[in-house]
Amino acid sequence: MILNLKHHKTLTPEKWSTFSFGKQILMIGNELNRAKNRISKEDFQAVKLCYERALELLYLTIICSKKYTQIFELARLKEVIAGLYIQKVPSLEKNNLVSRLLISLSSESYSLLHP
Repeated sequence: MILNLKHHKTLTPEKWSTFSFGKQILMIGNELNRAKNRISKEDFQAVKLCYERALELLYLTIICSKKYTQIFELARLKEVIAGLYIQKVPSLEKNNLVSRLLISLSSESYSLLHP
């Protein structure tokens, strides 16, 4: 499968699938964390870029997933992050809520952040 990734040009589904689901979730979460920092600085253009990168990683995660229920939840999350992306003024509260929801999708990622 050929993907035309804007921000992760060298990342392939094969390479992405070498990471555990928990690590994939954490890497998507890193982008949401970057967005949080940019929202605090009112750098809304940078926030959009963070959401774009998060969506790219989320697409890769969906492609690499083998579990139907996981794909379903990730697709719902994609819609939520896309909703954040189109906001004119990003909401720190909504960004933080989505970050918590994302991390809760994987027991591995949750346990790494909440030992």
